[in-house]
Amino acid sequence: MEREKKYLTFLYICNMFYNKIVQHSFRFLNMKRLFSPFLYGFLMLSPLLLPSQAYGRGDSESRPSDTDTHYAAIIKIDSEDAVSSLTDAGVEILRRRDNLLLCYIPVSLDIFPETRGERGFKIERGRKVSRSMDKAREWFNADYIHSGRELPMPYTGEGVVTGICDVGIDPLHISFLDADGEPRIKRIVQYKEGSGERIVLNSKDDYTAWVTDTPDNWHATHVANIMAGSYGPYKGMAPGSEMVITTSQLTDVGLLCGAEDILEYAQENGKRAVINMSMANYIGPHDGTALFSQYLAKIGEEAIVVLSAGNGGRKDFTLPFDFTDTARTTSLALYSTDWVQFNPYGATDVWSIDDTPLQVRFGIQDAQQQTIFKMFPWQELYEGNTFVVTSDPDRLPSSNRETVIYDEDFAHVYSGWFSLTGEINPENGRYRMIMEYDAHTDHVASQGPWARYVPVIEVSGAPGAHADIYGDFQYTVFRAMPGGAEPSSILSFSDLASGENVISVGMFVNRNTRPSVSGDDYTDDVAPGTIWPGSSYSTLNDGRVMPITVAPGYSIVSAISNPFYAAHPIGPEQINAETTVNGKQYFWATNSGTSMSAPYVAGTLACWLEALPGLTTKDIIRIMADTNRHDYPDPENPRHGQGWFNPLEGLKTALKAYSGITDINGAGDKANYDNRKLTFSGSILSLWNPEMKDTRIFVTDISGQVLLSLESSFSMEEISLSHFVPGIYLAHIEGSNKSLKFLLL
Repeated sequence: MEREKKYLTFLYICNMFYNKIVQHSFRFLNMKRLFSPFLYGFLMLSPLLLPSQAYGRGDSESRPSDTDTHYAAIIKIDSEDAVSSLTDAGVEILRRRDNLLLCYIPVSLDIFPETRGERGFKIERGRKVSRSMDKAREWFNADYIHSGRELPMPYTGEGVVTGICDVGIDPLHISFLDADGEPRIKRIVQYKEGSGERIVLNSKDDYTAWVTDTPDNWHATHVANIMAGSYGPYKGMAPGSEMVITTSQLTDVGLLCGAEDILEYAQENGKRAVINMSMANYIGPHDGTALFSQYLAKIGEEAIVVLSAGNGGRKDFTLPFDFTDTARTTSLALYSTDWVQFNPYGATDVWSIDDTPLQVRFGIQDAQQQTIFKMFPWQELYEGNTFVVTSDPDRLPSSNRETVIYDEDFAHVYSGWFSLTGEINPENGRYRMIMEYDAHTDHVASQGPWARYVPVIEVSGAPGAHADIYGDFQYTVFRAMPGGAEPSSILSFSDLASGENVISVGMFVNRNTRPSVSGDDYTDDVAPGTIWPGSSYSTLNDGRVMPITVAPGYSIVSAISNPFYAAHPIGPEQINAETTVNGKQYFWATNSGTSMSAPYVAGTLACWLEALPGLTTKDIIRIMADTNRHDYPDPENPRHGQGWFNPLEGLKTALKAYSGITDINGAGDKANYDNRKLTFSGSILSLWNPEMKDTRIFVTDISGQVLLSLESSFSMEEISLSHFVPGIYLAHIEGSNKSLKFLLL
């Protein structure tokens, strides 16, 4: 308790210093709103998947800057005419899939709000997303994949492109260099959404001059090494793959553009791609209808896309609520995640299950007296209309869709604003309201160094209606109001991973001790082989249990960025390993979360693709459903999702199920030639030759070395390959440039 008091006192002092800056900033900016409320559904706040040992948070990406010249957005167009109107207005289209555009929009360009739909397009402004391999590889014999034990051959992801969309990369860390010291990272693309820039790097010289996207974060370095690092005992799961790294300011537009870059490089080189996004966003529809999910589902048809489930499994920031005759309303207190409440900032998202309307109002609780200080009128809003309460008497509406109220009671407590915006969402037909807030208070509770006042939200619905209520988690969590419903983490699964054609990953505890270069081992009070309580989970409204799989992610020892270490030196007790090569020092440290379990799965899937290049996302999901493990403690815990990832058994099952029917190009019976056909079953290679043409058959290994050459003119020829060692082979008919790829066990 004494420690907590000291911590809160420290936060109080910091806040008092910060408060003076904020007060002057509000006056200087004339209470300029960081978020336009008519964009309520489009500019959503989302937390980084912060590590449990967070040496670098990357908080600089968490709020928009007044110096930004551009913002990122996803635009859905109704016709081609909209494209020319957008480009003529100065919108830069970065990428396009069908009617979905990824764009940079100048902040000076006012294309809202009157243009919602009238000009043939819809805009979702880019949402902010939130962001030990030596032991992890031992779980369920994952390391057998690299050694080839119980398999036809070793697999390391060779011939596959692995990529991440993240922040904080050190491209010249030894984990990403080959034996000759050359980069295994073949391309880096950096998006600077705030300035509308896209930077492409393709060589060691480029990386040397560029150094890093930011010295204040190392998340990407850590994640990339887990996925595909290749140095020492802390190498990743696909050490033989080629790598592409994309970085951004962590908007969903930056993630999608990065995924396109990774896929583009892979397709340029005739290879499959696995894309990892160790990011999450906790508000949104959670049904795959957000424009981000729609766009990502299209990428997932061509690449394997892996996302983190989220780290919200032990925080109370969600509430599903069924309205009845006796329970017509529910309310929640909105607490800041710093727990001192002086600067409420963030968003709370309210979704109906269908188009049934909900009424929402917000107010202020006197937490010291446990009473309501002020409640504002109920709102039922449509078509993006917004209701704003502000402490600025000169604040004017930004459009005819916005109603602005100056309130003296509000101004007595806060400098800033609260807002509500509502609509029937055009992508899913569901009614939605979002509350956004950016304010500050100087009123201190008498019980301790925290704010006396707390924002509250109240939701009302007709009997039979249902509401799903989400806090943004990075800035906002919930507390129950007196006599009210209890919030929980039951809806904590990331909205980003809720769409089709993506593989979501939760996390279990794989170790509880970690080494240190100081010579001491550190032990945490967790049990290996148990689900991590912070792993996010949900059963979505369509019945899908999430996440799809759960993998090791606790105390993962992986690379950290040298530029970060130079800017933020950390003590030897936090460094788990180090080495010096050619006079340059490199470091590895521990991190925990679904940010770590996702690249573990993604790297393993690159090895699966090396063995079976034709595997699709749907194939992999089916394999996981068949092979995920369920022999864990507390099987009723919903955080287990659909079960624990089984890397070796999954690959073995895939080889048995798909190797005999999937050719090298992954498209079926392409070994056919001129009415002749090759098939494989058991250890028998069969030729079907109904016209009895003179035919030469070749069998090679995957490197192309000819192991058997045979001539036949029979209508049916069966060739026993039982004398071959187990492995993957190719067979083709002379004259055909297509091959049948098959597995001999």
